[in-house]
Amino acid sequence: MLVTFKGLKTIAAITLFGIVAVAIFKHFVPYTIDRQQMENMAAAEKHLPLLRQVIGKDVRFTNVTAIVFSGDEGCLMIEGEVHTDRELEDLKQLVVSSKPPVHTLYQVDVMPLELHEEVQKKP
Repeated sequence: MLVTFKGLKTIAAITLFGIVAVAIFKHFVPYTIDRQQMENMAAAEKHLPLLRQVIGKDVRFTNVTAIVFSGDEGCLMIEGEVHTDRELEDLKQLVVSSKPPVHTLYQVDVMPLELHEEVQKKP
């Protein structure tokens, strides 16, 4: 016999320990990250109708939309275009006043009305 009974028991114990360690790591580590993202996205999705209603009431924000974004562990994304820096600040205040349950990212461009009209004229 090439491997003694004691050696076989050692190999079995090390293998079993390795399998258990990998199973625990695979089960809990990615699960907590994915679960947090899913919970955040669900909370963002639930808040979305209120946020869209609040933004939609202000005619300055007709070119602004709110969506659920999977980045940043699940969050709200506000994207679009406003005409002044003041409008952007007002938009941010409006979003904050809605008490979003998750982090909010902004991808909003400030394009003065004159420049916006000029861009629209070009083919």
